[in-house]
Amino acid sequence: MDDFNVEVEKRDGAVIIYPKGEINAYHVSDFKARVLESIPEGEKVIIDFSNVDYVDSAGLGSLVSILKHVKTENKEMKLISLKPNLKKVFELTKLDMVFDMFDDLDSALK
Repeated sequence: MDDFNVEVEKRDGAVIIYPKGEINAYHVSDFKARVLESIPEGEKVIIDFSNVDYVDSAGLGSLVSILKHVKTENKEMKLISLKPNLKKVFELTKLDMVFDMFDDLDSALK
């Protein structure tokens, strides 16, 4: 298994999640737990994918589950800085229609 970690930052009323590594079946429970525990701290949840190269079906499922939880809290969730290969996965699975995706943090904070 490869290294995986998640850092969290608070800025401008948002919680910014910085996963690093692959969001896959091995890491999905840690990823999801870290995001869910951070949700109460901000009005927006922004997940920065700049250090994520791969997301498997378990990772995609966790993102959908997190989004449902965020919406029940009447908050927003945004994904930023997806690499072209990840954008393609979201397009092929039609999840680009489900998630708000932005190129960078400044755009997502607006």
